[in-house]
Amino acid sequence: GQEFATSWYEELGSLLAKRDTGLTVFYDLNQLGGNFGPGDTKRYEHRLATWNRAVATIPNCTHIELSINYRNSREIAEYYYDVLSDVLPARINSEVPVFSAGEVIEHRTADQQHVPALISDLILKLQRDFVPSEIAVICVGDSARMNDIVAFLRSVSIVATTDLDERAGVIVTTPRIFRGHERKAV
Repeated sequence: GQEFATSWYEELGSLLAKRDTGLTVFYDLNQLGGNFGPGDTKRYEHRLATWNRAVATIPNCTHIELSINYRNSREIAEYYYDVLSDVLPARINSEVPVFSAGEVIEHRTADQQHVPALISDLILKLQRDFVPSEIAVICVGDSARMNDIVAFLRSVSIVATTDLDERAGVIVTTPRIFRGHERKAV
């Protein structure tokens, strides 16, 4: 929902005021500032205030904050399973999906020179459970770092690419480019 124009919410609010219907919108307020430069808090605060006013035009709005990333399907499914179970006349004949976030593991290196080797070691370990096209490496920094990592991975016979449309190999990209995409191991 963070991608919708504020006018969309205002129009939606006026339409829903005349109906007895429900609507669910998921959004990530952290992404409202996605196209602002680092430190540009004034424009982000303005966008956030405008967005909050627009969402407030939707009548009978219930705000629920998820404690885990919005892409965590299990938490979302469990919440709605419980909500629907409370209001539907018959028992729901479904199971909650077993999707969940994976374990987060942090690795550090002494300096930047060791990063490509560490990444290649981690990818080799991940390939025990995942095919290369299910793995992504997200690089913070300039595209030169990304290209250096791809070159190193290729030099040690790991198929890697920066092209999100490429279906073979490990994707090496940046947070901005990867936004909206999925891989099983990141």
